Amino acid sequence: VMSLTELHQEINYRNADLTDNDRPAKIMHVDLDNIYDPDPAQQEKNLGMLLDRIVAMGVNTVYLQAFADPDGNGSADALYFPNRHLPMRADLFNRVAWQVATRTRVKRVYAWMPLLAFDLPANEPAAQDVVVTQGKDDGHLNMGYHRLSLFSPRTQQVIKDIYADLAKSSTFDGLLFHDDVTFSDYEDASTWAMKTYKQWGLPTDLNQIRQDDDLLGRWTILKINALDNFAMSVANIVRQEQPDLRTARNLYARVVLNPRSEVWYAQSLDNSLANYDFTAIMAMPYMENESDIEGFYKTLVDVVKSKPNGIKKTIFELQATDWRDNHLIPSEELASTIKSLYDLGAIHVGYYPDSIQQQHPNPSTLKAVFSTKANIPIMNP
Repeated sequence: VMSLTELHQEINYRNADLTDNDRPAKIMHVDLDNIYDPDPAQQEKNLGMLLDRIVAMGVNTVYLQAFADPDGNGSADALYFPNRHLPMRADLFNRVAWQVATRTRVKRVYAWMPLLAFDLPANEPAAQDVVVTQGKDDGHLNMGYHRLSLFSPRTQQVIKDIYADLAKSSTFDGLLFHDDVTFSDYEDASTWAMKTYKQWGLPTDLNQIRQDDDLLGRWTILKINALDNFAMSVANIVRQEQPDLRTARNLYARVVLNPRSEVWYAQSLDNSLANYDFTAIMAMPYMENESDIEGFYKTLVDVVKSKPNGIKKTIFELQATDWRDNHLIPSEELASTIKSLYDLGAIHVGYYPDSIQQQHPNPSTLKAVFSTKANIPIMNP
C-alpha cells in the first residue's frame, strides 16, 4: 500500500511533468539465471523470493536479464524469450517482468541484453562472423567476450531479429545494453571490419592506425559512433512494439576516469550521454583494482557533474560482489557508498548482482539509505 507521503510525491511528480531523469532511480540489477530452475516448483519459489526482495529493498527500477549465460562468460548462450536464432532456455523474461511490474512498486523494468555478445548455434551462417582480436601482448586490454562482428550485414540482421522478437514477446519499459558495446584498440580485425575501415578512408593495417595519433583518433570515434548508432537502430526496432522505450547502457569507469581509455574501449561518456537516456557507469573500484576507493567515487561524480545534464543522465552502478575472490561486499559498505554518492550529488544509484540464494545485499540495510533520497527532487527554478 502506498503511504500518504509516497502518494503526495507521486502526484507532485506527475503534476510537474518530470522525466525519468529527474526521478531518482534506485536500481536492482537481476540475473534471471538465478531465478531459472529446471524444477518448476523451485523456479516459482525463486520468483517469490525475488519479488519479496524487491519490495523489501525499496527500489523503483529493475534491470532484468533477458539472456541466458549459465557459463558466466558474458555472452548469450540462449534467451529467455521466443526467438528465431538462439535456443530458448525458458519463456521466462516476460513473466518475471510482468510480475515485477504488477506485484511491486517498481516503476520501470529494463530488459538487460547484449548488443553483440551472442554465441549463435554453429548452423547459423552468421555464427562465423565474429569480432577478431589482432594478436597483441599481455600489456593491452582484452575485452574477452565472444562477440558477433558489428560490421557483418548478416550478423546485424540476426541481432535486429532477436530484438524484434524480444519486443513482440514481452512488455517492458527500457533496454539496458550490456557492457559488450565495446571494441579494444586491437579490434575489430575481421574481414567485414577491414572492408568498413577501407570505406571510412582508413588503412587496413591496424598497426599503422595505432602508430598515428590522427588515424587512431579517427578510427576510435568512428567505432564509437558505429556501436552507438547500431544500438539506437535496434532500440528503434523495439519501439515499434514498445513506443515509450527508454535506453541505458553500461560504461566502463576507466572511460570516465581517463580520456585516453576511449581508445582502449571505443566508448565515450560524452557520446553516451548524447545517445542514451541513461549511462550506467560501472562504479566498481575492486573490479578496477583501485586503491583509493573514496577518491575513485569522487572523481567519477566530479567528471559526470562537469557534463551538461551529466548527473541527471548517469547511474552509478555498484558491485555487490568482489569478483577477484567472489566474496560479498558487506551490505553496510554498500549502504555507506550509496550515502556518500548521494552526498556528492548523485541522483541515480544501483547495484549488481542481487543474490536471492545468499539473500545479499540485506534489504533493510539498503532500503534505509535508498529512502533518504526523495522520489521527487527539489527542482531548480
